[in-house]
Amino acid sequence: MKFIEARKKKDTHTEEWIVIILSVIFAYLINKLFLSLTNSTSITASLVVLIASMSIFSITYYYGKDKLQQRLRSRK
Repeated sequence: MKFIEARKKKDTHTEEWIVIILSVIFAYLINKLFLSLTNSTSITASLVVLIASMSIFSITYYYGKDKLQQRLRSRK
């Protein structure tokens, strides 16, 4: 029983790191797009875009994951 709990905990940590890495990549790409479209050199604007992009990606990921799990549970 402890093995199953430890495995779930490890999987949760792995998923968190994957989401963090993907959100950083997504934020970097959105920031590059923002900077190329606006020709802005503002560090503050860049940081706001980075943080907002990471937040949007994380929220969308977990929302989509929950919706998918609900659909799978309802089909059983």
